[in-house]
Amino acid sequence: MDALPFVAPIYRRDLKIRNYFIGYLKHPYVSFYTGRGCKSRCTFCLWPQTVGGHRYRTRSVGHVVDEV
Repeated sequence: MDALPFVAPIYRRDLKIRNYFIGYLKHPYVSFYTGRGCKSRCTFCLWPQTVGGHRYRTRSVGHVVDEV
């Protein structure tokens, strides 16, 4: 996944953080995922369908640190 471009410049340009809130949190909330997929095969979970299947792929620590 390190070959993919950083998303932070797009977030900086387009993301209006005040539009993202969860009712039980005091401040706006945005998740920053560093991998895609899930190795587990839970029959009740939606995550494999929404985040890229059952193969788990990650970004390297250095790549994540560079983006942050």
